[in-house]
Amino acid sequence: MGGLLPYWEKYSSVLISKPLDIANDWDSKSADYEMPIDGDIWREDPLESSFPPSIAFKAIEIQSREKSIMYLRIIREMVFTKKMNINKWKHLFSAAKEVGCDLEQFKKDYDGQAREVFYQDIEKAKLKGIKIFPTIIMSNNLGHSVNLKGYNTYEILEEELMKLYFKTKKKYYNQEGISLFEKQSSLTTKEFADLKNIGLEDAEAILQRFENNNKIKSHKTKNGVVWTKNKITIIGGGIAGLTLGNLLEKKSLDFQIFKKKEKKTEADQGIMVSDKGINILKSIIPQENLSLVGNQITNYKSFDHKGRSLEKSALENTYVFSRKKLINLLHEKLPVDKIYNGLELKDLNQDKSIVNQMNFNGVSSQTINPEIVIAADGAKSRVRDKLFPNIELSSVPENEIISIVKSKKLAKELGSSFKKYIHKDGGLALGLLRMSKKKVVWFIQFNSIKYPDKLETASQKKKFIETYFNNWDAPVSELLEKTDFNFSHLWKEYQLKSNYQLNKSNTLFLGDPLSPSIPLTSRGSTQAIEDAQLFSDLVSKNSLELQSDIEFLFDQYNEIRNKDNESFDTKTDKFLKDIIQPTIEELAIN
Repeated sequence: MGGLLPYWEKYSSVLISKPLDIANDWDSKSADYEMPIDGDIWREDPLESSFPPSIAFKAIEIQSREKSIMYLRIIREMVFTKKMNINKWKHLFSAAKEVGCDLEQFKKDYDGQAREVFYQDIEKAKLKGIKIFPTIIMSNNLGHSVNLKGYNTYEILEEELMKLYFKTKKKYYNQEGISLFEKQSSLTTKEFADLKNIGLEDAEAILQRFENNNKIKSHKTKNGVVWTKNKITIIGGGIAGLTLGNLLEKKSLDFQIFKKKEKKTEADQGIMVSDKGINILKSIIPQENLSLVGNQITNYKSFDHKGRSLEKSALENTYVFSRKKLINLLHEKLPVDKIYNGLELKDLNQDKSIVNQMNFNGVSSQTINPEIVIAADGAKSRVRDKLFPNIELSSVPENEIISIVKSKKLAKELGSSFKKYIHKDGGLALGLLRMSKKKVVWFIQFNSIKYPDKLETASQKKKFIETYFNNWDAPVSELLEKTDFNFSHLWKEYQLKSNYQLNKSNTLFLGDPLSPSIPLTSRGSTQAIEDAQLFSDLVSKNSLELQSDIEFLFDQYNEIRNKDNESFDTKTDKFLKDIIQPTIEELAIN
């Protein structure tokens, strides 16, 4: 870092003495270098010094040389193409978050060690007599060296390097499709042309075609364009969103997750995941860790409400989880810079059916320009409501009240069994499952048409269960005694009134926003995990030419998902066939 501009009063140059001089110089250099450099920042919000971004770079470099190069690229784009004053801490901090560094350490080093290292750079430049930036110094162990000052073409750099390091072998890279964006998330037209070894006009035509096919996005400045590879923006930090994030991370695909702040009073929930969902989770989280946040269920036992046995069957690879703990495990596996916590979607804008802007409220307000949007924000999806305000959800009779109680005795008795009690006249059921050594998740299911009681308060829920379940041959009294109904969840299942194809040209729905469902004994959690796997597989399995062709991806996704749902009854998934479908039938109106 050269430190050329400590502050304007100390800067002296034959050609430059004030910010306006730099503005004119940048606009001139933009044409010379064929790069989108916008000098207007020096007219609108001039930087007072080059020291703050230089020190910030050194602070990142202390943590990671690789991340410091990424950081340098980001802040260069900020100042050269987006007219952002990178003297301001909010921009330096935002770039640090984007590269995924330790933000507390970054601030500490910025205020301390990074300043010392930066001043050492300045002294080193003085000792070597360097006055022109950039200056590249190369030397070999035979004592030969070369100093390359200022702008040099790639060919000159390569030639001089090969003279010194003549045994060096040239490394080739993939130039097909959008593969040039794999190492660098953004490229200018000139950079793309040089990397592909083609002319500017040909490069412009290719990049424009990629953008027309929704593969990349352009950021236009008055002096040129910066092109960025489509980033996947996931709205929702639940099971679906975090599973997708982990699967994309394993494939080194770029994404960001916006997760709203959970209420402190929000209670934990129990969720059940069957075979296919478990296998996907095991590809992310070791089985021993999954066992710490849930309990494997190996068999299903059903009884009538008088305690008479009805059915016994084995369950394969089925777990009951603490939702909060499973979410925490999925969260911990992801880089901190990929998750934006405490932000909830406020509004969005569309242009020609493309979502081109999203506004968030929460710990801070934020506006982003998404490329690919994945709505994984639950049954009450704000994305769905914003994009399809006229869509109506109709309630279906199946409702659940789910509670969690602490009871070592009950947990030990249940072991790995799913016990369910069903009223002989239909419309009512009670289920119990062990979630851990100390906790049991229990639920009642009822037909809301047959039993239209008000269930808005804790006392109403308790009274409902006392009224309709107290004479059952099941541990109802013990459950009522141990349950705090303030933390019980009343779940109502909904369905779309019509068959809607829920996606815009750059927005796709995962899990509950597409097909709302009750969480514990429905297919909901497993479906959400399967949706995440399907989308991530499609992204990686398509050819490079089609990898970010959004409409093609979404068409494939919807076709496969719809086929899976149509063939649901013919599948051999025992948990879904033998447990869920009978549950729905049991709740049917007589």
